[in-house]
Amino acid sequence: MIISDIKICKINFKIKSSRKIHYKTFNKIQNILVIIETNENLIGIGEATPIKSITGDLKKNTHRLLSLAKTNLKGCDPCDINSIHGILRNNSQKLRLTSSTAMNAIDSSRRCQPFFEQNHQRSI
Repeated sequence: MIISDIKICKINFKIKSSRKIHYKTFNKIQNILVIIETNENLIGIGEATPIKSITGDLKKNTHRLLSLAKTNLKGCDPCDINSIHGILRNNSQKLRLTSSTAMNAIDSSRRCQPFFEQNHQRSI
Protein backbone atom coordinates (compact mmCIF):
# COMPACT_ATOMS: atom_id res chain seq x y z
CA MET A 1 0.00 0.00 0.00
CA ILE A 2 1.28 3.48 -0.89
CA ILE A 3 0.01 7.04 -0.56
CA SER A 4 -1.44 8.04 -3.92
CA ASP A 5 -2.76 11.50 -3.03
CA ILE A 6 -2.91 13.98 -0.17
CA LYS A 7 -5.45 16.78 0.02
CA ILE A 8 -5.16 19.76 2.36
CA CYS A 9 -8.35 21.67 3.15
CA LYS A 10 -8.78 24.74 5.34
CA ILE A 11 -12.03 24.74 7.27
CA ASN A 12 -13.52 27.89 8.74
CA PHE A 13 -16.96 28.14 10.31
CA LYS A 14 -18.74 29.75 13.24
CA ILE A 15 -19.95 27.61 16.11
CA LYS A 16 -23.30 28.19 17.84
CA SER A 17 -21.94 28.40 21.35
CA SER A 18 -18.51 29.70 22.26
CA ARG A 19 -15.94 27.37 23.82
CA LYS A 20 -13.26 28.38 26.29
CA ILE A 21 -9.92 26.61 25.93
CA HIS A 22 -7.08 27.56 28.19
CA TYR A 23 -7.61 31.31 28.63
CA LYS A 24 -9.12 32.06 25.22
CA THR A 25 -12.76 31.91 24.10
CA PHE A 26 -13.47 30.62 20.58
CA ASN A 27 -16.57 31.31 18.51
CA LYS A 28 -15.26 29.89 15.23
CA ILE A 29 -13.29 26.88 14.01
CA GLN A 30 -10.25 27.47 11.80
CA ASN A 31 -8.56 24.11 11.31
CA ILE A 32 -6.78 22.28 8.52
CA LEU A 33 -7.87 18.84 7.32
CA VAL A 34 -5.46 16.36 5.79
CA ILE A 35 -6.96 13.62 3.61
CA ILE A 36 -4.67 10.77 2.58
CA GLU A 37 -5.70 8.38 -0.19
CA THR A 38 -3.91 5.12 -0.95
CA ASN A 39 -3.58 2.99 -4.06
CA GLU A 40 -5.83 0.43 -2.32
CA ASN A 41 -8.78 2.87 -2.16
CA LEU A 42 -8.34 3.57 1.55
CA ILE A 43 -8.77 7.06 2.93
CA GLY A 44 -7.47 8.58 6.15
CA ILE A 45 -8.47 11.94 7.60
CA GLY A 46 -6.44 13.98 10.07
CA GLU A 47 -6.87 17.44 11.53
CA ALA A 48 -4.46 20.20 12.50
CA THR A 49 -5.54 22.83 15.00
CA PRO A 50 -2.74 25.39 14.96
CA ILE A 51 -3.48 27.95 17.67
CA LYS A 52 -0.40 29.98 18.53
CA SER A 53 -1.38 30.62 22.16
CA ILE A 54 -2.09 26.92 22.82
CA THR A 55 0.02 24.78 20.46
CA GLY A 56 2.68 27.33 19.55
CA ASP A 57 1.93 26.77 15.85
CA LEU A 58 0.89 29.37 13.29
CA LYS A 59 -1.73 28.44 10.69
CA LYS A 60 0.44 29.66 7.80
CA ASN A 61 3.44 27.59 8.95
CA THR A 62 1.31 24.48 9.43
CA HIS A 63 -0.19 24.92 5.96
CA ARG A 64 3.26 25.47 4.37
CA LEU A 65 4.67 22.34 6.01
CA LEU A 66 1.66 20.25 5.00
CA SER A 67 1.85 21.57 1.42
CA LEU A 68 5.47 20.44 1.14
CA ALA A 69 4.62 17.12 2.79
CA LYS A 70 1.87 16.63 0.22
CA THR A 71 4.52 16.42 -2.51
CA ASN A 72 7.12 14.42 -0.59
CA LEU A 73 4.86 11.78 0.97
CA LYS A 74 3.28 10.55 -2.26
CA GLY A 75 4.50 7.02 -2.94
CA CYS A 76 5.32 6.33 0.73
CA ASP A 77 3.88 3.49 2.77
CA PRO A 78 1.43 5.14 5.24
CA CYS A 79 2.28 2.44 7.81
CA ASP A 80 6.01 3.30 7.82
CA ILE A 81 5.94 5.92 10.56
CA ASN A 82 9.73 6.25 10.77
CA SER A 83 10.04 7.20 7.10
CA ILE A 84 7.09 9.58 7.31
CA HIS A 85 8.52 11.31 10.38
CA GLY A 86 11.93 11.51 8.68
CA ILE A 87 10.38 13.22 5.65
CA LEU A 88 8.45 15.62 7.89
CA ARG A 89 11.63 16.46 9.87
CA ASN A 90 13.51 17.10 6.60
CA ASN A 91 10.67 19.32 5.40
CA SER A 92 10.76 21.24 8.68
CA GLN A 93 14.50 21.81 8.33
CA LYS A 94 14.14 22.85 4.70
CA LEU A 95 11.47 25.43 5.56
CA ARG A 96 13.16 26.34 8.86
CA LEU A 97 9.94 25.95 10.80
CA THR A 98 8.23 23.39 12.99
CA SER A 99 4.60 22.44 13.44
CA SER A 100 3.58 19.75 15.89
CA THR A 101 -0.01 20.09 14.70
CA ALA A 102 1.03 19.32 11.11
CA MET A 103 2.81 16.16 12.23
CA ASN A 104 -0.19 15.12 14.34
CA ALA A 105 -2.54 15.66 11.39
CA ILE A 106 -0.39 13.42 9.18
CA ASP A 107 -0.11 10.81 11.96
CA SER A 108 -3.87 10.60 12.45
CA SER A 109 -4.68 10.64 8.72
CA ARG A 110 -2.32 7.77 7.88
CA ARG A 111 -4.63 5.35 9.73
CA CYS A 112 -6.48 4.74 6.48
CA GLN A 113 -9.85 3.00 6.43
CA PRO A 114 -12.22 1.96 3.64
CA PHE A 115 -14.61 4.79 2.76
CA PHE A 116 -17.56 3.70 0.63
CA GLU A 117 -21.03 4.95 -0.25
CA GLN A 118 -23.99 2.56 -0.20
CA ASN A 119 -23.43 1.66 -3.86
CA HIS A 120 -19.78 0.79 -3.01
CA GLN A 121 -18.26 3.54 -5.12
CA ARG A 122 -15.33 5.43 -3.65
CA SER A 123 -16.24 8.86 -2.36
CA ILE A 124 -14.86 11.65 -0.22
